[in-house]
Amino acid sequence: MKYKYEIIEGDIKRMIEDGTLSPGDRIYSEDEIKKKYNVSSTTAVKALQNLVAEGYLIRKQGEGTFVRKSYKHKKVYVDEELPMHQKLKASTIGGKIEETKKWVFVKEIVDAQIAEQLKIEPNDPIIHFCRVGLVGGTPWTFQNSYIAKKRLPAIEETKIKASSSLSDFLKAATNINLFGLPMKARVSIAFPINEVVAEQLEIDQNVPVFLNERVSYHPDNTPFEYSKTYIHPDYYALQIMSDVPLHDIE
Repeated sequence: MKYKYEIIEGDIKRMIEDGTLSPGDRIYSEDEIKKKYNVSSTTAVKALQNLVAEGYLIRKQGEGTFVRKSYKHKKVYVDEELPMHQKLKASTIGGKIEETKKWVFVKEIVDAQIAEQLKIEPNDPIIHFCRVGLVGGTPWTFQNSYIAKKRLPAIEETKIKASSSLSDFLKAATNINLFGLPMKARVSIAFPINEVVAEQLEIDQNVPVFLNERVSYHPDNTPFEYSKTYIHPDYYALQIMSDVPLHDIE
């Protein structure tokens, strides 16, 4: 048997998910819930607080409770678009462009903040892989990957740089397919950017860039790689689709 607050939560969730309530809509007040479900103030407050904690609702002091404007509880499709790539392809004979990676350095570091992302001790050594992605000879990504030294075999920078990519090196050295690992990523805007990022992307420090932070997880469910990739704003976009017909998803 369900508790009354669970029934209230279930009803509101269904109304959000079936479209009866839309993002931004104001929902019942505590008094309205008390009357509608014949419950106490404690039960009404508990139901609303749980829905806020789960990301369905947002409470605004003095205004009421509203359906959160987010995609947290929807099935969404995220498509990374590369608009400048498409423009370059269109202007190139045969529609082909050259995309390459240039190694900047590979070095051992100690960094407490990076160690926290990798879930290792603050003083544990970390290997920092730094490279620049170029398209048509123009830098468009500045990539920094961090892996705990204990995860890797003896590092020889010349052998790493002889690899066409970090993923190829890791596949050969550890038998791990970096792109096949579970991961979580966060895309944000970095502004202003530091001198190193500006120099590598060949842009002004006052130009906002995309920052993609990603953690990839080892088969033992612990972080394997933490990466920070700065992306030139002319070369990247995100398209998010929700509740669209499947034939509209390319």
